[in-house]
Amino acid sequence: ESTGVALSYIKSNAKIFGLDLKKLEGQTINIHFLEGALKKDGPSAGIAITTAIISLLLGKSIPKTIAMTGEISLRGDILKIGGLKEKLIGAFNDGVTLVYIPLANLPELDEIPLKILENMEIVPVGNYQEVFDKLFKTKKGN
Repeated sequence: ESTGVALSYIKSNAKIFGLDLKKLEGQTINIHFLEGALKKDGPSAGIAITTAIISLLLGKSIPKTIAMTGEISLRGDILKIGGLKEKLIGAFNDGVTLVYIPLANLPELDEIPLKILENMEIVPVGNYQEVFDKLFKTKKGN
């Protein structure tokens, strides 16, 4: 379901993202989730799935030190997720230095160990456009 929502959102905003939908005609996008993946974590991956698809279509990779979590709506809103503390600890332990989280989860940062807060940039976002602008828009002069 998260993949379907991500694809629908991307297609309806193709012009904003600089995508040519004609390139997708007759194409199939297959996304494989490992067998050991937790089904309840699927919605939390909406923002990451959206980013992965846009990254592929634009041919722009995202550094492995960047992570994100959040359910995405058909309008691109980033919705609250569960298990933020565990996800941030896991990301930190994997060497992530920047993570995008839902704005609605901001109050939960009080529960995050200080070591993580001091060593990881945590960026709360309310809509996917914020993520797209930071990851994919080129800055003037570059």
